[in-house]
Formats: sequence, structure tokens, C-alpha cells
Amino acid sequence: KKMVKLPTPGVTSAAFRPSPSLTCLTGLSAHSQMSRFLLPYLVAFPPAPSNLNYAVPLSPSEYGVLAGVAFTSLFVVGSLASSSNAPKNRRPYAVASGLVTSALVALYPLCGDFRSLAALRSLQGLASSPLNTVGYTYVRDNEGNDQRATSFFSSSVYVGGGLASLAGGLSRGQGL
Repeated sequence: KKMVKLPTPGVTSAAFRPSPSLTCLTGLSAHSQMSRFLLPYLVAFPPAPSNLNYAVPLSPSEYGVLAGVAFTSLFVVGSLASSSNAPKNRRPYAVASGLVTSALVALYPLCGDFRSLAALRSLQGLASSPLNTVGYTYVRDNEGNDQRATSFFSSSVYVGGGLASLAGGLSRGQGL
């Protein structure tokens, strides 16, 4: 018997070339994810003078709240709200989301205690939620049925995590 190769739905035989908009959106998402994942590289137990928790004393349980619950609590709420309230022209909305999320990291050193850091992390979660929602909606609406576009955009989570790891390692190596 001769085997018949069936086409894979949503995939063309041509090489995948992401659109400039998708490339920019994915880069912005990677930078936003880097900002999100940077916290673990700023904290150490016991803290050294270069660690965030040297200036702002944190217990391991407080750090756990900052790394998880503080960010995620408003991220979920914001994602649900932005999925139903996103404007028609979503790209400026996504750009603003990514820029605000990244800028909030610069405010970490200004926090003097756990409560202010927790509030800032919650705001960061809220600010980053539209980028995720808008990004996947953009892919669905503008990239056709090509699943490689979704894969390309979703890789931003891992690229951002890797960049955070690299930045954390480099900053420790430089004594920052």
C-alpha cells in the first residue's frame, strides 16, 4: 500500500516569516516577561548588599508572595477584563501595557517595605495582562490559521525568562 501524506491544518510549506507587527509585539512581550521574571534574580537568602532584599528586608515567605501571588492576583483579573474591553486597534494598548510593565521594575528600589513591593508587583501584574490577551488576539485576527505565529508569540515567555536569568547573572558578576 502507498502511504498518503495529509496536509497539516494551518501550516503552509513556505518558510515562516513573522510580520513586522508580530515581531515587534513578540519582542515587547519578551521584554515584559523579562521584567516579570527579574525578581528572583534580585533576591537572595542571606542577602548581599547588591540584593533587593538587603535594602528592603524580606522573609522567604514574603518573597514567595511577591514572586507569585502579588503578581498573579491582578494579572488574572486584568486578563479577564482586557479580553472583553480591548479596543479595536489593539497594538497601542499592547505597547502601553508592555512599556508600563517594564517601567515598574525601575521603581523596585524606591520601595521601602514589603507592602509597597507587593503593591508594585500587583500593579505590574495588572499592567502586563493586556499584552498577553492582546498578543494572542492579534495573532488570531491577523496571522491567519498559521500555528507557527502562535508559537512564535508564545516563545516570548521563555525568551523573557532567559533574558532575566542572563541579566541577573551578569549583574551579580558585576557586583550590581
